Formats: sequence, structure tokens, C-alpha cells
Amino acid sequence: MQAQEKGLSKNLRYHILVLALLCIPPILILIGTIYDVEWIRNLFSITCHQLPQRSFEIWGNQMVVCSRCTGIWFFLQIGELLLILMAPSRKKIIHPVIIALFVLPIAVDGLLQEITAYESDNVTRLITGSLLGVIAGFVLGIVINRIGNHEGEK
Repeated sequence: MQAQEKGLSKNLRYHILVLALLCIPPILILIGTIYDVEWIRNLFSITCHQLPQRSFEIWGNQMVVCSRCTGIWFFLQIGELLLILMAPSRKKIIHPVIIALFVLPIAVDGLLQEITAYESDNVTRLITGSLLGVIAGFVLGIVINRIGNHEGEK
């Protein structure tokens, strides 16, 4: 149990760091900080288009990722943390149908936007990103756990 608590503490620090990187830049801009936060925006630009009209704002300052990526990043952290808190016997595998049910909404939303005039709003993007994020957090957590267990056997 002590090893699990140590792992939780290590993972919690990582998750807090990621969430802080998402939220702190707009706040620092608001208070007129002297620190350059553009490197954080550049870091997240690798995976996000960062379009202003598709992004949430914190007190009038754009977040470093769009609304869909906000859901993905936040719930990726939450999904893995929930997995950590689950009983060991429940960490085996997630049925592919469950994964598909979580991935399907983002796929349908994206496809509809691509082939029709439909454009989803930021709340829809947040929800579909959150579903993908939470299932991705579970799956990544299972994979990381298995790799860790495999390394421990050597």
C-alpha cells in the first residue's frame, strides 16, 4: 500500500503541473506579470490549433488550448487519477466497446463539421474532448501500470 501511495503522490504532482500549465498563463497575463508565458502557449501548440473563437477565456485572456483540448487535457489527468484510486482488481482492461462509446462523440462531431455546414459550440467541444480525455487517461494509466509491473519482474 505504501508503494501505491508513493506512486499516487508522484502522479499527483505531475497532474497538478499539467493543469497549472493550462490555467496559469491567462491569469499571469491578467495580473501583468513580467514572466514570459509564451513558451507555454508554444508547448501546447504542438497538439492544438489554439483558435481564439474556439477557446475559453479566463477573465478575458485566452487559455493556451481550445475548448476541445481543454476537455482532453483536464480529463486525461482526471481519468488517470481515477484509475489510480480504483481497486487493483478493476485495473485489468477496458472493453473495446466502452472505449468506442467514449471516442464516438468526438468522431461524430468532427465528421459532421467536416462534411456538413454544422459547427459545434465550445460546450459541445468541451464535452466531447472530456469523454475522450477520461478514457484516454484510463487507457494510458493501464498501459503505464502494465509497463511498470513488467519492468518490476525483470
